[in-house]
Amino acid sequence: MAATGVKIREGKQGAAARHSARAGALFRRVALLPSRLFEAALGMTLAALAVDAEAATTFPAVLREPTPGQPESVFDFILAPKSGRG
Repeated sequence: MAATGVKIREGKQGAAARHSARAGALFRRVALLPSRLFEAALGMTLAALAVDAEAATTFPAVLREPTPGQPESVFDFILAPKSGRG
């Protein structure tokens, strides 16, 4: 997904589409594993992440002028661990 984001920022839609398709396929394969540790660590199911990965270039982000020293996401989702604490 990081490579997809870089390619989107570079305006290379073909390369971004290849990276996002590969990421989606990989997430779908990992989703078949019995462990759910990845889902807990990522904060979403791998199936949902695969859909988001594949959609990343179908609905490309509208990029703004970057603010120096500030990160800016090119995706409409954020990966964050789920906390078991209330």
